[in-house]
Amino acid sequence: MLLFEAATELIRGLAAKEPVLVMLEDAHWADEMSLRLMAFLARRIRSSGILIVLTIRDEEMASAPVLRQVVDELARESHFVQLALTPLSRAGTTALVRSLVSASTAGADARLDAEIWRASAGNPFLVVETIRAIQEGVAPLTPATLPLPERVRRVVAGRLERLSDRGRHLASVAAVVGREFEFALLQRAAGLDERHAAEGVEELVRRRVLQGFGEQLDFTHEWIREIVYNELVHPRRKRLHVLVAKALEDLHAADPERHYAALAGHYRAGEVWEKALVCLRQAGARAMRLSAYRDAVTCFEQALEAVPRLPKTRETLETAVDVRFDLRNALLPLAEFDRVRGYLRDAEALVRSLDDRRRLGWLSVYVSHDSRLAGSSTEAAERAAAAQTLGDALGDSSLRIAAEFQLGAARFSLGDHRRAVDVFRRIARSLDDDLNRRHVGYPEFPAVVARAWLAQSLAELGEFDEGI
Repeated sequence: MLLFEAATELIRGLAAKEPVLVMLEDAHWADEMSLRLMAFLARRIRSSGILIVLTIRDEEMASAPVLRQVVDELARESHFVQLALTPLSRAGTTALVRSLVSASTAGADARLDAEIWRASAGNPFLVVETIRAIQEGVAPLTPATLPLPERVRRVVAGRLERLSDRGRHLASVAAVVGREFEFALLQRAAGLDERHAAEGVEELVRRRVLQGFGEQLDFTHEWIREIVYNELVHPRRKRLHVLVAKALEDLHAADPERHYAALAGHYRAGEVWEKALVCLRQAGARAMRLSAYRDAVTCFEQALEAVPRLPKTRETLETAVDVRFDLRNALLPLAEFDRVRGYLRDAEALVRSLDDRRRLGWLSVYVSHDSRLAGSSTEAAERAAAAQTLGDALGDSSLRIAAEFQLGAARFSLGDHRRAVDVFRRIARSLDDDLNRRHVGYPEFPAVVARAWLAQSLAELGEFDEGI
């Protein structure tokens, strides 16, 4: 107490000459004696020209009971003011960035301000440390390579170390799940009952690791998720990805379609290649139905990368062919014909080694289409006729109609419009509801494509009334 009185008299003496500011930064790290001194001083400074400022991180209050007690006591004082610092606005963030970076450097990339705003979400500490890391040469001054500042990593890592074992486990699982997830998914993947999972999530929210929006959860910042994820050793990371995938399957067993892409990502990261391949193809098929062809290409490319990781069986080789056909169908609307030809060449070698007549038929359909686009309409007609023969022999109506489409298109390109009309009339008559929903080499409905070709062929013959 004598020490506190002496310190108070010293500060009062200084304040008698001029105002005094006493600041204790990061008060959550302070020892009990320092905190008690601040409280003692604060109760004795009325009208004395002394301002005491303590800076505190809310997320650290839970592990600083003395600080919590001191703040509660001071809150009863009339001259106590508590200010919660909100993130900077976008304009404020831009102003801070420009004050820290030289004008010549800042002008090197006009997108830098926006990228730092996105990465920092207006947190001044993150802004300052990001700019410092750039200036120290940790990464080039470009938006695409904004570094994770080392001081930020240390601060976040320190916060994570003070979590309970359950909290750390939940944070690890959440980092594997990704951004914006359901509490039910986190609970199931973590293998906890509802009460223990809820208590663990409450700790993570209190520590500002997670934030909640109803039943939805998310990390308070992407860098926190990145740090947690990168600290996981590879075997544990793989295992957690598999657990998350299984939890997703269980939760959405009745409606898995919207989750194929997420399932594929987790099974791929977990190196469960057979399931990853299945989910990637399903995700690609869904993207095709939504006309998201670029997304479909990405899914099918990743599926093709998974094929060599499976046992080299006939079934695997058949899948290797089918995925290349998937890629052909996704690349066609994007007009990436060179890539289509490359995948078809690879598929042809595999099909002939398998001696697979049905896949050979589909290959002939696709090569016929490509040959016609390349100006080789005679070859296109020959390939289509061969595919039609195989379709008839196999009793495969989808293959037969797909072959007839290409045969009719080849006839049209060769100027044989009358025979093209005959082909497309036959197709239009033969399409029932089931066949009209099947894939026949075009992303559109077969009935629409057949009538479009028929109208065009009739127009070439001058038979406009029927064409209309």
